[in-house]
Amino acid sequence: MVLVLELPFPPSVNRIWRSVLVRGRCMTLLSRAGREYRKRVAEAVTVAHAGVLLTTRLSVTIEVYPPNKRRLDCHNRTKALLDALEHAGVYEDDSQVKELHVYERALCRPEGKVIVTISELAEKGD
Repeated sequence: MVLVLELPFPPSVNRIWRSVLVRGRCMTLLSRAGREYRKRVAEAVTVAHAGVLLTTRLSVTIEVYPPNKRRLDCHNRTKALLDALEHAGVYEDDSQVKELHVYERALCRPEGKVIVTISELAEKGD
């Protein structure tokens, strides 16, 4: 099975987590930007995905189309994206991703976007 999704541009890993003090203990929580991104990905996946939960080893290719020509650390965006796909029910756990390819494309898009291709890998011999 091969799944191709066009998704919103992910926030930086530096923006998806927040440390907060709760009853004297420091806790790390998903930030507002992280929650909003997960919601947008879940909506896009619901429209494009047949609802089949992938349970095997996976290969993921991410094409990053940035919103502008500013310098970009494209691998800094993958954690938010992979976590959002898990949360949206595309696969059970992002630890299933055994092969990951990330490409930054020169062509900018006004709001940025990512095109994600997910393929199942054979269980043995890869």
